[in-house]
Amino acid sequence: MQALYLIVALFNGIAFYIFVRHCRASVIFVFAIYFCWVYLLAQMALIRQSIALSFLMLSLIRLDKSKHSSALALFFIAIGFQSSVLMFLPIFLTKVYKKIIAFEIPILLALVAFYLSGISVFDMLGFAAEHAHFRFVAEKFQHYFSLGPSPKSIGTTIYLLINIFSFLYFSKIANISSRLEKSLMLSILLTIILEAVFWQFPVLWVRAHYFVVIAQAILLYKTWETIRPLHRAVQLAAIFALSIVALVKPLLNEAALPYFPYQSNMRFIYTNDQGDGRKRLEDYNLMASERECALVKCRLDILSK
Repeated sequence: MQALYLIVALFNGIAFYIFVRHCRASVIFVFAIYFCWVYLLAQMALIRQSIALSFLMLSLIRLDKSKHSSALALFFIAIGFQSSVLMFLPIFLTKVYKKIIAFEIPILLALVAFYLSGISVFDMLGFAAEHAHFRFVAEKFQHYFSLGPSPKSIGTTIYLLINIFSFLYFSKIANISSRLEKSLMLSILLTIILEAVFWQFPVLWVRAHYFVVIAQAILLYKTWETIRPLHRAVQLAAIFALSIVALVKPLLNEAALPYFPYQSNMRFIYTNDQGDGRKRLEDYNLMASERECALVKCRLDILSK
């Protein structure tokens, strides 16, 4: 398993490096932000998703070079690893970018209004799951429907506002000129749409989050071409604070137990002590199973009423 993690992380790291370099951004700067926000989870728990996003990045590079056939081929490979990559299809439609920017305020206000209205798409998803004509689509709808709706939280609302602010900030400050940069902006807007409309299904917009963090870090670096040193200092201070919170908060959660190293290699060599990694993983699996059973029981109680 550790060999698999190493191979996946190596491939993802190479794709990440190629993508960031193609965007003419600092690899160290972008990776520092990416590491704080999503690296551990993406490399250790979402293997198929991380590989799919790597192929998505390679596909965007080919699109930027007007190599449409190879861009499409790489995009289909990404879908082969994780079908949820299909939701990134709109970010390839860069020709509509200027029209979107022209109406960005009405669009964002409408999305915020929808989010605050509390309108639920949960029942609509259930209806779609029952009446979808394509088996693949029906199964996906049924899967998300079976997970049940999630309530709003202060954290998710704050994250929605951060994404809205970043979209407006980059549209005003960054020099968005290339096709790839437009795709990065569209990925932020896509995440906002998923958050606002499908707020009951974080499993959807969180999948977009794993890529949009890279997009935001690259665009943040792009703003350095146009802002003054004081502006940059304030910007970096805010990003540092947010990134540290994003890194520390999940690690304090019980869900992070399996992500800590299973043992120190040096300690194992000299003492044959393998550490408590396996026990922590088993404890986490037990907690997850108990939580899932409680959730299923809660849903059954709701249905019985």
